[in-house]
Amino acid sequence: MIRCAHQSLDNIPLEWAKVQLKDVTQIHAGGKFKLTKINNYQSSGIPAYSASGQDGYVSIREYSQTGVVLSAIGARCGKCFYAQGDWTTLANTQVMFGKTDKYNNRFLWYVVNDERFWHRSGTAQPFIKPTDIQNAWVPCPSLLEQQAIVQFLDTMSKPIQTHKNLHNALKKLKMGLLQQLLSGALFSTNSNRIRMKEIAAIRMGKTIISTSLSEHGIPVYSAETQNKPWGFIQNPKTRFPRGTIVLSARGSIGFPRLPQEDEFISTQTTIAIQPKEVLSRYLHLWLQTIDYQRLTSTQAVPMLTVGDMKEVFVRVPDRKEQQSIISIFDVIDTKIQAHKQSIFELKELIQGYSKRLLYGELRISKQQA
Repeated sequence: MIRCAHQSLDNIPLEWAKVQLKDVTQIHAGGKFKLTKINNYQSSGIPAYSASGQDGYVSIREYSQTGVVLSAIGARCGKCFYAQGDWTTLANTQVMFGKTDKYNNRFLWYVVNDERFWHRSGTAQPFIKPTDIQNAWVPCPSLLEQQAIVQFLDTMSKPIQTHKNLHNALKKLKMGLLQQLLSGALFSTNSNRIRMKEIAAIRMGKTIISTSLSEHGIPVYSAETQNKPWGFIQNPKTRFPRGTIVLSARGSIGFPRLPQEDEFISTQTTIAIQPKEVLSRYLHLWLQTIDYQRLTSTQAVPMLTVGDMKEVFVRVPDRKEQQSIISIFDVIDTKIQAHKQSIFELKELIQGYSKRLLYGELRISKQQA
């Protein structure tokens, strides 16, 4: 059942009201000034919200108050963003402001910030109708209880921001170290500049279509950015051994992965790089320093080729130094992954509490409220 349906409120506490968004909020279409990312985004200024969230800045202020921005069109329509201070919206958004005597803006955000809450129309390009926004049903406890729920959930959410800050700081540290790797500043001994074709076997992945996939078998990697298989295939003619690097060559160009399975295969949208004279993990790190946009800038449809990669230069120190560099990055990557996992687990925990609190299954005590 869609959460904005009236039936979703069947079990809320008797003293809570069942209301529609049009009764407790003011709703406006976004994009009043008809701004676009191409023509109006700049490096700093007023935060701007598109259907993707706050993803740029503009020179024009549309609002100077707290509100909720709804992504109304696209694959992630239904995602909501809590906007504060000065901000502006682009097209394909809707803006909601809780009526101060009825609905807390932060409580509103907690209720509607869920893609499963909304009734979505369309298939190839999902969207939320303005009338479906107006008529969406939401729980309405007293303002005092709304505030108590918000305070409880905000307190639970604070560690997430701490983990995000540390996660981002570690990613910046890693990017800085990758730049030092590229420049040679990380090396304490001499390193040789060697073309990729001299230290690795390089080939395109194999043609594999989705209908060939099964639930188990040999893992198949495609040109995605996730460190997990696209699917599995039975008895492929070609198999890559552990240590082979899978580099995305179409779409998300230049994303290198080092699968941990003993055997796997990759699709025609990837390049498989099997190191011969260099440690796999070291080459995996070096591949993260390359400017792939430069490699593909002359092509009408950007794509990486085996020829491109064969001519790329790699700085190769002795194996002892390679291992030393690997150890530095392994520590950082382990910490990045730990913070990422903590963020995921905390969000799962909060999501479980949120639904129970927002619909009255779990109540805040009167002392807390």
